[in-house]
Amino acid sequence: MSCRSTALIAALVAGLTTLLFAGLAAATEFRMLVSWTPTYEDVSQVAERYARKLGEASQGAIAFSFAGPESVPANDHFALVRLGIFDAIFTHGSFHGAATPLGLALDAVHADPATMRESGVWGATEAHYEALGLKLLAMPVSRVGHHLLLRDPVAADCTLAGRRLRGAPVYHGLLGALGAEAVTMPVAETRSALAQGTLDGIAWPALDPLHNHWHEATRYFTRPTFGNYTYLLLMNLERWRTLDEDTRELLRAQGVTLEVRTWKRSRKRASHPDAALNRQGLQASNLCGEQAEALSRYWAESVWAFTIEQGGAPLAALRDLARAAGLSE
Repeated sequence: MSCRSTALIAALVAGLTTLLFAGLAAATEFRMLVSWTPTYEDVSQVAERYARKLGEASQGAIAFSFAGPESVPANDHFALVRLGIFDAIFTHGSFHGAATPLGLALDAVHADPATMRESGVWGATEAHYEALGLKLLAMPVSRVGHHLLLRDPVAADCTLAGRRLRGAPVYHGLLGALGAEAVTMPVAETRSALAQGTLDGIAWPALDPLHNHWHEATRYFTRPTFGNYTYLLLMNLERWRTLDEDTRELLRAQGVTLEVRTWKRSRKRASHPDAALNRQGLQASNLCGEQAEALSRYWAESVWAFTIEQGGAPLAALRDLARAAGLSE
């Protein structure tokens, strides 16, 4: 190929690139709220990665700035994005359960990203949040899930009979099925209650086991873990509607890529919480017998019972959809 032809092709490519991204430059700086502090690993691995990959794919035409709970309380994030004060949010359903319990319910659905979309669960979630004024950009799912931190190991009879465990309401059905008394208590009071022995343990996501320092007042963690941990990347719907189709397509495409990566990566990360807790002197205490065999069912029933009580028909419809597709118990 001649130098002249090469130069002509380069000029054409440059011209097409300029045309593609010219419409993006004026309206593609987004302010995103993040429900965790920067020390939480998936802030960098999910939210910041999404922003970085969009920047690369758009040749710098799309950019994000971030603010977290150190700037705005995490439980206020959802409302601020719905109002359009911020453009987007990286969060979990536990931070906006008062507005809708649907994000919490997703932790009882187990499926890879493609199946989540093919089954209709992704679309139902998108429609639900759109009715609340938010556009679903991505729903990355971690398979590391949830666990219990305990002062004493699981009993020989495989139950937690007589134990008092702190857990958000979504855990209460599961704790009861394991024989424990579920206790509602502010997060800020939990560590001292564990240290004093007025609590015997806590139910919590397994992803970041050292963050709240509860490992300093417990000695065991239960295995297997249960459920998933489903992140949500959401954008103010009116902001979404101002975007041109090229920008929307990039946001959607990178959302799919992020979901696939998070799902695959979470399988490799499954042993990370165990290793982190082992280094702090904690040991695994395995649930056993019927309790272990029924753990997934206990969790799903606990999640659906709480979220349907809170959210009514839309949550019952999501449960039926997930069960019909074989994605939940």
